[in-house]
Amino acid sequence: EKYEGKGFKVLGFPANDFKGQEPGTNEEILSFCTLTYDVQFPMFSKIAVTGEERHPLYDGLVASGVETIGDGPMRERLAKHGLETGQDGGIVWNFEKFLIGRDGKVAARFAPDVTADDPRLLSVLEKELARAEADLTRARASKDTIALEQHQVRALQASRRSVVGQLAEAQANLAERQIVAPIDGTILSRPVEVGDVVSRGSPVF
Repeated sequence: EKYEGKGFKVLGFPANDFKGQEPGTNEEILSFCTLTYDVQFPMFSKIAVTGEERHPLYDGLVASGVETIGDGPMRERLAKHGLETGQDGGIVWNFEKFLIGRDGKVAARFAPDVTADDPRLLSVLEKELARAEADLTRARASKDTIALEQHQVRALQASRRSVVGQLAEAQANLAERQIVAPIDGTILSRPVEVGDVVSRGSPVF
């Protein structure tokens, strides 16, 4: 809840792969988590996270190759009970966590016994949120710059059209108002044409 306003979401994926800890239906699992742990985040349908039936989502998460923070103690405790899990980078036990960045890539992975309030988890989470916010700020600034440049281009185009129009109008007015003084002194308020006399003995051809 502390980080929800910054775009962070917790998503739960129940699995019955570890000693049958989640045997219930999706409805039963949701009810248990809500009533027992006051879970407020979205809970998805039960899936497999190990073996041949492993969900494609976890295929991708495991294939990311991101090092597991806090790996070791939980694995050793399980081994003492004859439970060998998490081979080849697989999921060790329930409550293993993956932090997904805004770009859709795995930013961090945490062992099952790294709790949600563990300083190691919170530190990585806050850094990732800060990076995402910085990226978003840069994207918004870039978008604003593009919008400003487009506005400036449109303004320059409109200004050019206005100047060209004013120049054409001025040229037309100048032609209409052009004054020619023939030999006889008559004033002509029209454009110069072939045959007009603009000075003594100098007809226009």
